[in-house]
Amino acid sequence: MILCLAAYCLFAAVQAVSQAGAETTGPRLGETRPPPRPQNLPPVAEGEVRRFTGHTAGLNRLALSPDGKTLATAGHDKSIRLWDVATGKELRRLTGHGDIVMQIAFAPGGKELLSTSKDTTARLWDVASGNELRRFNGHSDMVLGAAFAPDGRTCVTGSSDKTARVWDVATGQELRRFTGHNNIVIAVAFTPDGRRVLSGGGDRLIRYWEAASCNEVLRLEGHEGTVEAIAVSADGRRALSGGWDRTLRCWNLETGNQLHSYLGHAGTICSAVFSKSGNFALTGSTDQTMRIWNLQSGSEMHCFRGHTGMVTGVALTTDEQLACSCSHDCTARLWEIPRHMLAAQ
Repeated sequence: MILCLAAYCLFAAVQAVSQAGAETTGPRLGETRPPPRPQNLPPVAEGEVRRFTGHTAGLNRLALSPDGKTLATAGHDKSIRLWDVATGKELRRLTGHGDIVMQIAFAPGGKELLSTSKDTTARLWDVASGNELRRFNGHSDMVLGAAFAPDGRTCVTGSSDKTARVWDVATGQELRRFTGHNNIVIAVAFTPDGRRVLSGGGDRLIRYWEAASCNEVLRLEGHEGTVEAIAVSADGRRALSGGWDRTLRCWNLETGNQLHSYLGHAGTICSAVFSKSGNFALTGSTDQTMRIWNLQSGSEMHCFRGHTGMVTGVALTTDEQLACSCSHDCTARLWEIPRHMLAAQ
């Protein structure tokens, strides 16, 4: 779950409000100049199963439908595209956002898709028709993060207006607002029981909130740069986070203690997900790689190389035999997870 942007994370407008003294090599969700259009695509990389091409500018995020059959991608060309995972064929194109699409998330039932954009809106789409169903208005600046509650009735968004907000999916009404961050909010996530929300961003903190009361339960401190990615384990006991300091960190959500820090990426970590078992994690980075980590031993288990731009989104298929990635090289790709790792799970 997760939710992880000149590197990838923020336009010049966001950079202006981001923390002073942050490393200049860190990504920013979007760029002042859009990534180049694809020209000569690189050859198929080792382990690459399928490639999804068609976007005319760099990709910011991807999402897999709950049944694993549909891949959604979005980015700088302002469009969202739906793909058949089995064939790589583009199924549908969702258009309407007035600016770069920052994040996307499938509803638990897989029939709707939530998107956020630099145009300051979040939108709900019908996956079957491609029609816009609803618009969530209220944020005063670009909307960055997005996640559904497990029951699909509410969703949460994070924004460069320094707030995270919970919305009624059926009506589009704002229900609650989390205030306390003193900088942009990029990453948001619900716990599996829907009772709590995590948010992180430019103030280098991850805040853990009661969803119903908006009270802050815990504050996870340790990152030395903007937090780009947050994920919660299936049992709700741990969280993963990654960001500009190039570290992946694992946290105990009962105590707020950091359990482990994982080093290896040479750039900002833009996206992270847990495996179902919670034993492994998948990450994507501005260093143009996607990596698998053993969360128990702290070791890097595999590195996927082939993208020619920063890797901004990652996901695991439902059977966890394949991994997906998207990149500023304008492609999304499907990769085979090495068999020895499947046996280890």
